[in-house]
Amino acid sequence: MNLLSHCFLDTDASPYFKIGCIMPDLISGFNQKMRKQVFHFNHEHEAPEHREIFAGIKRHYRVDALFHQSSFFKENSDLIHQKIKEASLPSVRFRTYFFAHVFLELMLDRLLSKHYPEFSVKIREEFSRVETGVVASYFSHIQKSGELTHFFDNFSKFNSGAHLHFYTDNDFFIGALIRVYQKITPVSVSISEKETLKVLAENIENDYRGQLLSVFDQMRFWLNDEALTKTLK
Repeated sequence: MNLLSHCFLDTDASPYFKIGCIMPDLISGFNQKMRKQVFHFNHEHEAPEHREIFAGIKRHYRVDALFHQSSFFKENSDLIHQKIKEASLPSVRFRTYFFAHVFLELMLDRLLSKHYPEFSVKIREEFSRVETGVVASYFSHIQKSGELTHFFDNFSKFNSGAHLHFYTDNDFFIGALIRVYQKITPVSVSISEKETLKVLAENIENDYRGQLLSVFDQMRFWLNDEALTKTLK
């Protein structure tokens, strides 16, 4: 899942928990640079805010694991994959399932931005109350202060509200999709292909909005069921 989707699943959680939820997506190469350090660090005697950040990071990985293992992910990735194949895009001939995977995750954030704008406002208000010193001290305690500027640069962009325009504008949406794809498949995408992808995005949004948004209730149910199971053991 992507940034907004992670926050939307835990809408009532603390701002520091939500920061943890999105931190792996805001730091390029988080798995290689920080994951081992974070999970091996003893958070037991840390400040409550630090423990919240760590809890959010753990939530991020659990959510992604559940999402990618779900029938929802397979069925809707398959759906988008088929739509892409039917579009016969010359530049998207390889790793098309990966392309469909990214398309699905960005589409979920697009739907939240367009159809739940009040949530984006709520997130910005909550994050405005976050004390940068608390976050900086967390990076210091886990001995990753070198990643702090990188994190705050991306966090500031996200919290500026730019994502509202980023996901809802067709040009930006398709541009983001192509940039991610080009990281693993360095191809040049023509203007006509971009126009085809814009139409495809609008059609998927209009035809499958309810079906796609249903994932959030499904995910909350699965996560709550997991928590209840652990409590009863």
